[in-house]
Amino acid sequence: MDYDPYRNRETKNLGYCGAFMNMVKCLFGTGILASPLAFRNVGWLMGFLASAAVVAIMTISVHILIRGMVEVSRRRQVPYMSFQKAMCEGLMEGPEWLHRNRVIAEYFVLFFMLGFYFGVGSVYVVFIADSVNKLLEHYWSIELDSRLIMCLEIIPLTMIFMIRRLKALVPFSALANVLLFSALIAIMGYIIVDGDMPALEEREAINDLAEMPLFVGTILFGCSSLGVFLAIESDMIKPKQFISKFGVLNAGMLINYLTMGLFAFLGYWKFGDALEGSITLNIPDDIILSQVITITYILAVFITYPLQCYVIVDILWINGAATKYPSEQHLWRETVLRCFIVMTTVLVAICIPKFDLILSLVGCVTVTILSISFPAVLDICLRFTSDFGPYKIYLWRDLFLLIFGVACCISGMIGAILDIMGSGGDYAVDFEKAYNISLKTIA
Repeated sequence: MDYDPYRNRETKNLGYCGAFMNMVKCLFGTGILASPLAFRNVGWLMGFLASAAVVAIMTISVHILIRGMVEVSRRRQVPYMSFQKAMCEGLMEGPEWLHRNRVIAEYFVLFFMLGFYFGVGSVYVVFIADSVNKLLEHYWSIELDSRLIMCLEIIPLTMIFMIRRLKALVPFSALANVLLFSALIAIMGYIIVDGDMPALEEREAINDLAEMPLFVGTILFGCSSLGVFLAIESDMIKPKQFISKFGVLNAGMLINYLTMGLFAFLGYWKFGDALEGSITLNIPDDIILSQVITITYILAVFITYPLQCYVIVDILWINGAATKYPSEQHLWRETVLRCFIVMTTVLVAICIPKFDLILSLVGCVTVTILSISFPAVLDICLRFTSDFGPYKIYLWRDLFLLIFGVACCISGMIGAILDIMGSGGDYAVDFEKAYNISLKTIA
């Protein structure tokens, strides 16, 4: 009888409904706030169609990844195997020339995972700076360089990031979820109740398709949280329900697509070409709801920051360098690492101080490779000695996903670099000024 990894896993406590709710709450992050601008860039009709395609590709890729991880676990006869370990072992099932590179695959996965979570931290830094700037301008008529505010964020972010125990962060997570959900509902309520919507004919159905790579990055960032998906699946009482036909993944991604699509469409219809990187910046300052939403999101993102960056500590320290040093050195070394993480996320944010651009860049460069290309490579290796299906349909599917992920990564990176270097005008970054601001703040 074949080994069944599912039957040998430790008993977990997450049922279908709980897993579904955890899937849906991934939507309530900062990614959805940039989706109206993404729809403006490509047009509302193209936005609906392209986001449906992106979400479908993402869903298929996660199915492939989880089935691949289970298959690797079955062949190695272990209950569960992490993403990076599954990639490492999966290459051993593929062509012989990949066998000697299997350790590199594990480091590649870790590299892109670190890139994603560092990127998320930087997105949060930019968002907080823009939101604080909005409040300062409204209440005190003060308009600061957002990069100066980012530098000032170092102190509070470092303080909250010094909370070391993951269990101690659970109450913060619950509070952040409530705040994010409430703020999102408030924005939707304002758009619908306020009315004053222009004729839909005034909005472009199909716009500049040159923005498609960054559009893809924005949608992927908003609907994808691979680490959360894998954690949910591994913690379910019946993990097979996660990738079944009417399982948690399919249902959650469908709800995410419909909610994000509706939110983006209404936001674009309401504000049109005036849309900012985050739709929170478009809500008029003269209504109290605008200030409530802004403050709510600032608090929610601030207390979510250590939760996201904890993964970096887990990779680099807890499951990495900690074993190389005596226990009496752990405290100060981990403290230095946490300070370095905060400084790095702030530095990246200073260099790319545009919310929608940095968010799209993180989605294009990291999510496409992690969530789309890597699963395709794993599936090719696992099917290498068995069967690719009639007419090698699974091989063609995997090659498409591999090429799609790499193409989105490269094109998104090129588009972002062109925007950063000034070809996009509004995104031009004065790196010398940012550098001087950083030095003055540190001094």
